[in-house]
Amino acid sequence: HGQMGEEKFDVMRKSIVGVVNPTGQTETCCVSAVEMSACKTAVVTGAYYALLDTVLHKKTGLLSRGIENFANDICACIENPDYAISLGENGYERVKNQYDYKVVTKRWLELFESVAQGKQPKPHGELRNIQYHYKTLRILNSILQKTIGRIVFWPSLMEAINFIHKRVLSKLR
Repeated sequence: HGQMGEEKFDVMRKSIVGVVNPTGQTETCCVSAVEMSACKTAVVTGAYYALLDTVLHKKTGLLSRGIENFANDICACIENPDYAISLGENGYERVKNQYDYKVVTKRWLELFESVAQGKQPKPHGELRNIQYHYKTLRILNSILQKTIGRIVFWPSLMEAINFIHKRVLSKLR
């Protein structure tokens, strides 16, 4: 929550495992996971939202599903320091290749140049983690919004889920 200054990096560099934002609720990009990886610290967190993209499961850290799995993943890193160190090293390499300012500024420049030239920007990255958090439905909904949504009212995914949820609950009562 922004309470620590530069000293946090010394703490992270000395840690074998870092537990970051396990609920996925308080950061949109999960910069904390990237910072921990940059310090060569294995990251253990929940399999939520942007954490699915900033932490690569079993490569740069562990993405846990459920409290018991979360505790087991933390213990696995503590009990097997070589594994945790390997995750941390992989995380560091990924941060250099994906999040270093030289890489990011190059991508931004390419985006601005394509927009200035009136070109459609190239999609960034690959499609991953579509099995989590209704991502497949959100992609389908986005396609439908862009095609038939302009002719016919098409509810957002959350509106549809809330509607279905209320209907199911009312029938169960």
